[in-house]
This record gives sequence, structure tokens and C-alpha cells, in this order.
Amino acid sequence: SMTGALERIRAATAGRLRALDQELSDPWPGAPSPPTDVSAEAWKTYYKSACDGGAAQRGQGDRITDALDTLAKMAKQIEQNATDPQKTLAAELAYREAAGRLMLATAEFLRGQRAAAERLKAYVLAIAAYADSEQMAKGNVQKQRKFAPEPRPTGAEWTVAEWEDVYRRATDSGCVLANAKLSSGISKAIAACLKAGDTLDAKRAAKDYQKIRPAAGEAVTALGKLAAAVNAALGDRGFRDNDLMSLYLARQLDRIRALLADPTLKGDAAGKAAPAGEFSPGAVAWVMKDWDQVKKQAVANGIIVDADTGMTPKLKAAITTLDALGKQKDKAKTQEQREERVGLQRSARTRVSELKEFINVTFRHLSEHEGWVDYARSWNDLCDSTLEQIG
Repeated sequence: SMTGALERIRAATAGRLRALDQELSDPWPGAPSPPTDVSAEAWKTYYKSACDGGAAQRGQGDRITDALDTLAKMAKQIEQNATDPQKTLAAELAYREAAGRLMLATAEFLRGQRAAAERLKAYVLAIAAYADSEQMAKGNVQKQRKFAPEPRPTGAEWTVAEWEDVYRRATDSGCVLANAKLSSGISKAIAACLKAGDTLDAKRAAKDYQKIRPAAGEAVTALGKLAAAVNAALGDRGFRDNDLMSLYLARQLDRIRALLADPTLKGDAAGKAAPAGEFSPGAVAWVMKDWDQVKKQAVANGIIVDADTGMTPKLKAAITTLDALGKQKDKAKTQEQREERVGLQRSARTRVSELKEFINVTFRHLSEHEGWVDYARSWNDLCDSTLEQIG
């Protein structure tokens, strides 16, 4: 009957679904227990069994096999080079890289399995855990390796001799992987800093104020390059992965930053916060030659960097209109002369106002020297009093 046929179809479908569920839940029935050791041979044997049992596809586990082979080779190299600290460290770093590739290979394998057999999955996870522990263990070996005496920044200055001695002891003991480029980069940067510092000290001692500021700029540039060289070493795991070396370099970096924060090295193009000599400009007046003398004194004593302050054309324009207004003062008798005087007053007011704005917006900020600030303030006051007189 129709009812009986439907029942038979339903029963057959349910049976097939149960079989599929069983197949998905355990795609490798009767699977052998995974090996207790982690090696390329053990993995290849177990993986072949999984492929034969339909629990894995051939080729999917090849990256695990290759990574395990490389790990074994690097372990052998570490053992063979036990008497050579540099070769040992190089092999340890390569071993850690191989362990990292093995972890990636296991993750990739598991992602490719739609329904991995539990025992196969357990063995792959065990391999991943082994790779993780080996990578950490070899990292700790380099991290904790010491070289005596412990490196500490000594003296007021970092010298090439000190750095090269620290580097030699660190490489001889296998704490740091030799890197001539990084090491010489630091040595050259230290030498450049010391040279720039000596030049700056000489200019300061001679009170050569015009050359102090450029010398300070060169010192800042040299310190910046040294900081970059140290950061490059700290970014290299052959250096940074050793606690003593990374701490030593970090301390030196702190010293460099402290030097860069020195306000006597912070003089910018406008001469702010830079060493300077005396500055006695005297009273301000609408006299061009007075300004020329003050300007020369300011440059010679390092108050400002450049004689081209922008003051000269603005001051000259104001003086010209004020002189013209003064000459016309006693001639304003006719209507035409009175109108001319009004025009000169307007022009003088405009030029003096422009000079005042320049003084406060630009001129005042060319130097932080106290004498320069007072000088700019005197010009502002003269502009105010002159504007009152113009009316």
C-alpha cells in the first residue's frame, strides 16, 4: 500500500541520516592512538594511516612534515655547534623560526579539515603545543644568557670604546647575534655625536654666538641619528631578545632623549632658547642708522640668527612718512596744503600701525632673549605714542 511504501522510504532515509551523522562525528572509526612523540617520521606514519582511513586528504599535511624536518635539522645544528657561541645562537634563532612555521602549518591543516577525526586532531594540536613550547624555550635561552660584567652605561658620555667592548663581549658569549652593519652604525653615530659636542663646546667657550646655534643644530641632528641607530638594534631580535643587551640599549636611548631635551640645544631658526651674549640696544627712535647698529649687535651676539628680520622696509616706510609729515607741519596754510597734510597724516598712521602690528606679531618672537623682548616692547610703546601725536 501507499502507506507501507512511505514508511519504508522514511525508515531508509532515517538510516542513511544516522550513517552520515556517524561518519561526520567519527570519520576515522577504529583509528589507532596517536604517537607519544613529535617527529617527522611519527607524523608521516600517522598521517598516512589517516589518509588510508579516509580521515585526511593526501598532501594536506606536507607542510607539517617539512616544518618538523627543519626543526630536527636545526636541533642537530645547535648540538653540533655547541662550542661556537655565534653558530649556536644562529641555529637557535633558526630553530625558533622553524617552530613558528610548524605552528602555522598545524593551524592551516586544522582549518582545512571539515570534520577532523578526534585522534588526528588531538595529535595535530599536540604538535602545535610542542612547537609553541620549543619556541618559547629557545627564546628564553637567549633572553636569559648573560655576559660579564653586566653592561651598564658608564661615564658622562657614551664612547665608541665602551660600545665596542660591550658588543664584543655580547657576541663572544652568544648573547647577541653578530651584526656588523648595526654595530658599526652605532659606532659611527656615537663618534659623530662626540664630534658635534666638541664643536659646540668650543663655540660656547669662545662665545662665538653666531656659530653656537648652527653647532647646536648639528648636535641635535647627530643625536637623532644615534637614536635611530639604537632603535634599529632594538628592532633586531638578534639584539633585543637578550635581556642584558636590550636593557643596556634602552638605557642609552634614555640618555640620548635627555640630551635632546636640553634647552640649550633647542634653539630654532628664530633663535629661541639658544645661548646668547649681551644685548644693550638703548632707547628706540625714528632713526634708521640706530636700528642698523642694533641689528648688527643682535646678530653678532647671537640674539637673532639672521639680519633679515623684515623690520628694515617697514621701519623705513614709517620714517619716510613721518619725516614728510613733519616737514609739512608749518606749511599747512592753504586749503590745498591742509588737504595734503590730512593725506600725510593718514599715510603716517597707516605705516606706523603696520609697523606696530609687525612688531607684535613677528618681530617680538624672533628671540626669547630678555633684552630683545624689552626692545620690541619699547618699539610698541613708541608706535603708540606716535599714533597719539599724529591724531
